[in-house]
Amino acid sequence: MQRRHRLFYEIDALSLSGFRLWSHDRTALIPVWYGIERTRLVPPGLPPGATADSKRNEIWTSKPFSGTASSAAFNDTGNFRIVGSESSTLWDTFSNPTDTLLPTQTMGVYGELYSRRTETNFTRGRFQLRLRNDGNLVLNTRNILSDSPYDAYYESGTSDTNPNNQGYQVKFNESGYMYILRRNGDIVELTTNKAIPSTGYYHRATLTYDGILVQYYHPKVFTGTTGWTRTWQEPVNICTAIREYYGGGACGFNSICTSDGSRKDCECRETYSLLDPNDKHGGCKPNFTQNCDRNDSIEDLHDFVERPGTDWPLSGYERMNPISEPECKRLCLIDCFCVAAYYNGNSCWKMNLPLRNGRKDKSVVGKTYLKISKGDLPRESHPGDPVYFKTKKIGSLVLVGSVLLGSSVLVNIILIIVACFGSFDIYHKKTIKLKPANNIVETNVCRFTNNELVEATNGFEEELGRGSFGIVYKGLIHMSSTVIVAVKKIDRLVQDGAREFKTEVNVIAQTHHKNLVRLIGFCEEEEHRLLVYEYMVNGTLATLIFGSAKPSWAQRNHIALGIARDHLLPEKRGGYIESGDKAILTDWVWDCFQDGRIFDLVDKDNEDILSDWEKVEIFVMVGIWCIQEDPSLRPTMRKAIQMLEGVADIPYPPCPSPFL
Repeated sequence: MQRRHRLFYEIDALSLSGFRLWSHDRTALIPVWYGIERTRLVPPGLPPGATADSKRNEIWTSKPFSGTASSAAFNDTGNFRIVGSESSTLWDTFSNPTDTLLPTQTMGVYGELYSRRTETNFTRGRFQLRLRNDGNLVLNTRNILSDSPYDAYYESGTSDTNPNNQGYQVKFNESGYMYILRRNGDIVELTTNKAIPSTGYYHRATLTYDGILVQYYHPKVFTGTTGWTRTWQEPVNICTAIREYYGGGACGFNSICTSDGSRKDCECRETYSLLDPNDKHGGCKPNFTQNCDRNDSIEDLHDFVERPGTDWPLSGYERMNPISEPECKRLCLIDCFCVAAYYNGNSCWKMNLPLRNGRKDKSVVGKTYLKISKGDLPRESHPGDPVYFKTKKIGSLVLVGSVLLGSSVLVNIILIIVACFGSFDIYHKKTIKLKPANNIVETNVCRFTNNELVEATNGFEEELGRGSFGIVYKGLIHMSSTVIVAVKKIDRLVQDGAREFKTEVNVIAQTHHKNLVRLIGFCEEEEHRLLVYEYMVNGTLATLIFGSAKPSWAQRNHIALGIARDHLLPEKRGGYIESGDKAILTDWVWDCFQDGRIFDLVDKDNEDILSDWEKVEIFVMVGIWCIQEDPSLRPTMRKAIQMLEGVADIPYPPCPSPFL
């Protein structure tokens, strides 16, 4: 009994494999349905029929259905049907829409349309149309990986406290009109009253890749016009319609949205560049490091770029009213965490990263001052930029480390992370007294001189470990009692390392989590850069797990899932900034995964791993999702656990650093 129907078709423009249906009009070909395998996309460059693991021979598979398939057919409405032995429909495209509805098609409660990722990338994008169970038809952005919806930016207003008055179907009739049918029989029109030709024209309604629901029509007979004509759209201006606390807005984080009423455009603000050069709507990343060195003149460090009619609503963290414009700029200038200030005549909002809901529109009455470093004037970003920001969830970092425990090489990732936070088993005899820091912004860490730390470590006598940027030594300091500390002596700084060092001290000092060692203090004196951390009595994570005997593959599975479950509830406070140098191993993992060389990542002496290859691949894919630079792409801890346990599909992950 055949219960699934497999369809194969290569989408040449994408170098992906899938199946799609086109509109009838050859002068303006528009795909109106497509099937892309969500769990395993074929990597770019592979021929049709190839798969990621060279074991599967399916490119796309329909959802399971009951009954015996006897035939398949297209009808004149554009519906593709799998037909049973008694002419019953077992599966059809109208019941499983992608981003388009066609005349005679109906979408019921819980029905959904998803936008594409980009104009040429047919994987599911950030925008969604849903008919909710309360009767409302809504447009919203979403978390791509977890599929969690964010705030609606359009609502049809067809919900009702009386269930009999709620909307329950979206209908697209043969005449080209769209409407919502309430349970009491009332109709709420979606299509405007503008006359639409009912014969001789094709009709479609599409959720575009940039988040706009548009109804189009086009003549069936060529008239010299090759494009589709818009009948109506929602929203009229998506840039001003989206105003959400979560997600990146219409264009992604740190970007600016403009609209001419029919199409939106996205751009990066000064000293920022696209997170993914191939996706203008995917957000932007900074090309600079925030400078917090208060020993220098403030005016020598930063300047402002004025952006009239531009704002990033809901990105502010502090509001001042009443205030003058010069004072608004000054307060942002001296605030290390302020990257922009919005001023509207008597109020000032200081904003920090990531900036969300960016828009430039005539309805914005104020202006935004964008703070830029005078040493980092606007420039084009290119692969190899030495420093960039990464906001990470600590749970994701721990999970990635756990996922990659099966690799002997990747144990170094754990050691690097542990070393960077100073979690070494350290003890020493010399003591010094604490002094408060006087040039680190609003932190509770202490500042030491180099001589004090030389004395505390007895001349850096006993080495306990080495990290990617330095060596860690034992030491003693005196607080209310004698405290054992770990002193990390940084011996290598990247370009502009002094500024990066102070920024990292500020951020780490404000990051608090039960699984992270606490930063006690630092030293910044001429060429000397040292970090002082609390003592970890139980030693390093790597020593605990990889002791005299290596854990079995089953034990490693148990460890990874246990750590992931432990991070469901606790959340970190503050942020974390990581330089590109620390991500080299993760880039190597991506290269191995993309080239099909997962075997290079694992402990080849562990036969259990080699016998459970599918599980290894799952762990690597989840790990890559968890280190995505775009925060909106990372899974929640709950979703990550579901993927690790095999109860949730795992989409083929994109490159975690797409600009490299």
